[in-house]
Amino acid sequence: GYTVSEASGVRTSRSGYTTVISGDCAADGSVTVVANETKHCTITNTRIPPTTTLTVRKVCFPAGDNGHFRVGIFTIDGRPVHRVVLTCHGTTGAVQVRPGTSVVRERGANGTDLSDYRRFVGGDCLSNGTVTLHAGEHGRCRIVNARKGTGPQPAELTVTKICVPADDGGRFNLTVDGQTETDVACGHSSGPVAVPPGQHHVSESAGTGTSLSDYTTTIGGDCAPDGSVTLAAGQQATCTITNVRTGTSPPEPPD
Repeated sequence: GYTVSEASGVRTSRSGYTTVISGDCAADGSVTVVANETKHCTITNTRIPPTTTLTVRKVCFPAGDNGHFRVGIFTIDGRPVHRVVLTCHGTTGAVQVRPGTSVVRERGANGTDLSDYRRFVGGDCLSNGTVTLHAGEHGRCRIVNARKGTGPQPAELTVTKICVPADDGGRFNLTVDGQTETDVACGHSSGPVAVPPGQHHVSESAGTGTSLSDYTTTIGGDCAPDGSVTLAAGQQATCTITNVRTGTSPPEPPD
């Protein structure tokens, strides 16, 4: 009697696969071989598709607003994936979605009337609430509700992450005035964040599995090199934080 088995090899995790033993072996890998007999066992590994998730965060202006919002994530053909009632600064958490295009929508809940607010949809979502994700990606969308009649219209500030090379695998925590979007990938953005008129500051810290000492960092766009930016009521601005991996040539300046 013998038993066949396997373990993970270099750069491989068996948790990413389903495993079936078959052929002349039983499902547990056992097999009996007699004299002059040849038997063949097969171990089949089928890769588990990577999980694709979407998180929707609710932000209100002013911050202490008591609104309630029913936020839904739908497939592109309108089938519901997830629905939840959120208060200001609530989040759906990471909701598993199919790769492709999803739609984020909201309506008022518990007596809240959306006509009392100006709405801004951003992050990885377009302004119409649609977001397209590939297998294994983790999308982050933000819905900002600014209550009408509560002072000057808020400004909108977006922080875009640029990497050299563009496909660098780093993850970065982007912060606007203490509001932090965690583990933002290269080529993605945080915001738009609704902020009051005045001066604001953007910054970053290292995300999961990333060390900022591996990069040179430059802040630009509408922000000063120290990350500061002054916005008027209703103004829309985009700041960039560029990380060039050590040993990589910096990007060419625009003409």
